[in-house]
Amino acid sequence: MNTKAHFIGIEEVPMAAIARALQQQGLSVTTCTTNSPTPLNLSTDSTHGETVVVGRNLDQQHAAVSRCQQAGIPLYAYPAYLQAFAKDKQRIVILGNEEVVTPFFSILLHVMHYWKRSFDYVTLLPDDVIAPAVQLSDAPLIFLQGDITPFSALDPRSVASIYQPHVVVMMALPHSTHQASTETHIAALQQLADGIPKAGKLIYNKDIAELRKIAAKDRIDVECVPFQAPTYKTDKRTGVITTSQGEQLSPALTTPQSLEALACVGAVLRGCAIPPAQCYEAIQIYE
Repeated sequence: MNTKAHFIGIEEVPMAAIARALQQQGLSVTTCTTNSPTPLNLSTDSTHGETVVVGRNLDQQHAAVSRCQQAGIPLYAYPAYLQAFAKDKQRIVILGNEEVVTPFFSILLHVMHYWKRSFDYVTLLPDDVIAPAVQLSDAPLIFLQGDITPFSALDPRSVASIYQPHVVVMMALPHSTHQASTETHIAALQQLADGIPKAGKLIYNKDIAELRKIAAKDRIDVECVPFQAPTYKTDKRTGVITTSQGEQLSPALTTPQSLEALACVGAVLRGCAIPPAQCYEAIQIYE
């Protein structure tokens, strides 16, 4: 990995957070703009670094992009750069809308810190939701928030596929837009699942029929792991969940999205040597 990176499009999420995390690892980071959403101690340099990292809102018409291409300097979409950074790590990609991904990362970070585990992560969330939004180190494991839409005009692959994940976590279907229908999203999820390598894993929300159908396809040496939100009821003004083992707990989780996130975290961390009992122990003091 080169020790110098030049960012084009630093004002995009999560470019600034990635740059900050790299600086904390001792890398030299420069940029062609200072229009960053969060404070960064970055120098503006007309000379590109050894590795040029680009955001998704750029095309060949961007002046800095055009200069790089004319000079024959390779451009790396930020997921491609992170994939290279994490090439020797186990890569776990999380897919879903913000309503479920936000509590997932909040609970995940709480449990991992509770058990003092070393890990990296990259989210697309602002620092006032998850702080920091990106953490990079020499840990052997990285959690990556992804999506299945084409990255940009410079790289038509999806963020999730660029990461080349060993484990794909499907929490929910993406919201339909004027650019992509539900059918288009399902086809992209199917393609991503088909690309999971041998000994990989697909973790999915069993309450969503379309995800059950994707998981039902036979893939050689790929494990499919369903998850489902635990039963929740109110008992004397206190929320009580019943785990799959029949245990009753009262964590500070009340919304359907947070309960789904809890179940998903449990399914993901079971493959990271944190069994459900330890996950539920940690969540008892979650706020």
